[in-house]
Amino acid sequence: MSKRIMYVCLCHGVTDRDIRQSVHQGATTMSKLCKRVGCGTQCGKCVAHVRQVRDLALAEINDRMATEARIGCRFHTT
Repeated sequence: MSKRIMYVCLCHGVTDRDIRQSVHQGATTMSKLCKRVGCGTQCGKCVAHVRQVRDLALAEINDRMATEARIGCRFHTT
C-alpha cells in the first residue's frame, strides 16, 4: 500500500513528498526549501505547514543519523 500524498502548496502544486525529498537533498532552511520547490512564494498561506513538514523531515534525518551512530559504535570499539 502506497503512502498518500498531501498537497501543501496549492499555488505551485507542492506536496509533502516534494518537501521531504528536498530536505533530504539538502534544502534544510526555509529559504532554500522555498527556492527549490516554489512554496511560499505566491500567497504564503502554506508557509506554516511547509515548516511543519520540513521539521518532521529534519527529525527523520536526525533519528536516522543517531541510529547509524549507535550501530556504528557496536562495530568500532577502542
